[in-house]
Amino acid sequence: MALHQGGQRPESSRHTVNPMLTEASPAISEDIQLPYASLPDGPIPPEAAYQLVHDELILDGNAKLNLATFVTTWMEPQAARLMAECADKNMIDKDEYPQTAELERRCVAILADLWHAADPTTTIGCSTTGSSGVHVGRDGAETAVGGQGA
Repeated sequence: MALHQGGQRPESSRHTVNPMLTEASPAISEDIQLPYASLPDGPIPPEAAYQLVHDELILDGNAKLNLATFVTTWMEPQAARLMAECADKNMIDKDEYPQTAELERRCVAILADLWHAADPTTTIGCSTTGSSGVHVGRDGAETAVGGQGA
């Protein structure tokens, strides 16, 4: 099944800006809607755009209560701050961000050591996101050692 499927979203399911936001800032129009299939003709005030996305994402639930995963979704505030500080980096451009590439190399070595690689400093790896990347890495390690378990 595809992750995303096209089609029209029913008009009734569209969200508008939180009334508390527009009442606190009358300059923001209450009829601003979260774009569905195309960008709006005009700009959306940054606080309204944030609130629209925030209100939509809050429907996902609380990640701290996700018991369907083997890893925790909580992290220290300092880690969240570091992620926010690096959000504008093009992480694939290793030449432009050599220190980020070096930290990534160290993380690969640390994970290789945790998985008992023969020489963690020469292990080849790459960045990924989410717990699925851990599964893929483990499965690849098992395949590399002939199914002996990594």
